[in-house]
Amino acid sequence: MNGTIGSRILNRSIVKHIPGCGMNKAVMGMDYSIVSEDAGSGSILVAATGYSSQSVMAIIRAVNNLAMSGAAAKRLMINIVAGTDVAEQQLRDAMKIAVEYASSKKLIIIGGNTVCQGEGSGISFNVTAYGWVNTLPERRFKPGDKVIVYGNAGQYGASVICRKKRNKLLERFAEPYLKCYEFTEDMADISRVGIEAIKLGASLVHDVSFGGIYRSLYEISELSGYGMDIIHEGIPIKQSTIELCEFFNLNPYMLLGTGGAVIVSSPDKLPEIEEYLSSTGVDYGVAGELTKDRAMTVRSTVYEMRRSLTMYEIDEIYKTL
Repeated sequence: MNGTIGSRILNRSIVKHIPGCGMNKAVMGMDYSIVSEDAGSGSILVAATGYSSQSVMAIIRAVNNLAMSGAAAKRLMINIVAGTDVAEQQLRDAMKIAVEYASSKKLIIIGGNTVCQGEGSGISFNVTAYGWVNTLPERRFKPGDKVIVYGNAGQYGASVICRKKRNKLLERFAEPYLKCYEFTEDMADISRVGIEAIKLGASLVHDVSFGGIYRSLYEISELSGYGMDIIHEGIPIKQSTIELCEFFNLNPYMLLGTGGAVIVSSPDKLPEIEEYLSSTGVDYGVAGELTKDRAMTVRSTVYEMRRSLTMYEIDEIYKTL
């Protein structure tokens, strides 16, 4: 088992056993948790986590998840699990990179924990980001609410596969073509998009990660209590990602999608949100809407294709790495 645990196991063995506490309740599809609320100021302390084998990517994912509440990250806790073969220099280098990145984003690291467990030379980082917000998204949904997909499906996953399987890809593609799989840290950081979309009245923003865009859409449908009608052509995707996935026989819509997000908006809030998204220069599409019918469907207006969204089991990236 790799990556985020499958939805069935997550629901029946993890989430269902966590009791709710006031306005805070663990549910699948929620990217953040409420830590406390100041009765005097009304300020709400929010926390969110991010995981990766790379320190900076773990920070980015935690900050992205926190931003889905509308909060900007201010503090970080970094927990490290290292294999028994990990050298001290490896830990030192990883933390140096993490500290430099956090400093560049004005994030303060306030602590964490480091343990050695299991054989091998692997390191995993689990980062918790903390921030404050005055109000949380209302999460009031209704049929007809629009579903916006921000960012290209599977683009980050394709970049990871390209790094790990470069020689294999050179059997099919020319060296210059592989430049189109480059993916920067700034492209992965969508915290500003989450915060701005919430300010503009989005009912929900959910970042894309393991399981790809299909998993994110499924989780939003479950969380909202409504069905979903998605037009396949409304989901942005790069041709290079399609070609890489065809080469490795992967579904790009179920591929690691860090740097993407799904935004749910009432029709009256849509124009302002679209105007902002257009200003970011990143591809997006109004891909569909919530429906009274509980079916979760992706259909094509061009091809004879219609499929139901189902629970996430494992990310496509682990079929090749």
